[in-house]
Amino acid sequence: MPSRLQVHLFDLDLPTVKLQESAYTQPGSQLHVVETPAGALGLSTCYDIRFPALYGALAAAGAEILAAPAAFTVPTGTSAPEAAGTVTPLLHVVYVCWTSAMVCFRVCRRGVRRGGCGRVLPAEDAEFVHLRSHFQFLRAIPVWRYLPPAGSAHWEVLLRARAIETQCYVAAAAQVGRHNDKRTTYGHAMIVDPWGTVLAQCSDATSPGLAVAEVDLAYLQDVRARMPVRAHQRPDVYASAPIVTPMLPEDGAEARAPLGGGTQQTK
Repeated sequence: MPSRLQVHLFDLDLPTVKLQESAYTQPGSQLHVVETPAGALGLSTCYDIRFPALYGALAAAGAEILAAPAAFTVPTGTSAPEAAGTVTPLLHVVYVCWTSAMVCFRVCRRGVRRGGCGRVLPAEDAEFVHLRSHFQFLRAIPVWRYLPPAGSAHWEVLLRARAIETQCYVAAAAQVGRHNDKRTTYGHAMIVDPWGTVLAQCSDATSPGLAVAEVDLAYLQDVRARMPVRAHQRPDVYASAPIVTPMLPEDGAEARAPLGGGTQQTK
């Protein structure tokens, strides 16, 4: 068994949190598929789950089951500054409305609206908090302080996406519970079938559990036969540089700088 499986390391440096896996972990440099009695097992670890190309390569090498053990974290305590403790419901406003580095709000009759985006939250959320008293304070808070925790926001979505894309089973063990004052992991270990259906999961986010499901390779082959996406892939097109067509400027306006990474096309 290879000693270094995780190909992608998670390094993050923000004003309030710093994580650097590369400081104590060497990344893997080779993908692995292992034959097992249950089927061909493609190996990956944690942060790898955010990189679909890795799983496409495993599936192309014959993987039928993808192992993705992980330690997705959730925040300990409140996500917002203590001074904003009474405006926790506004976090949901930020989830649906953020468009840039800063967010501002205004109260309308039907609910809370972010200026210009046209998205309205139910009025009961506006009534729950005294938004006006926190208006100036909220204007100065960067959006990333309020993004939903990656564990609850992305864990199931990523696992199901990898299963659907590769038409493989995905078996994702997950650390769960409070490790120390600064770290709590999300858990929710689960098994997903090649159609993206969650077959089993550990729903208790506070204690160890066991998720068990049957791997049916005949069903896997049926899914692949009915949705033959592999046969329809176009790697010859994917490898070529995209043609980028710039937006034509309005009269008297300067043209926008061309996007990087593509071939410029002008008319």
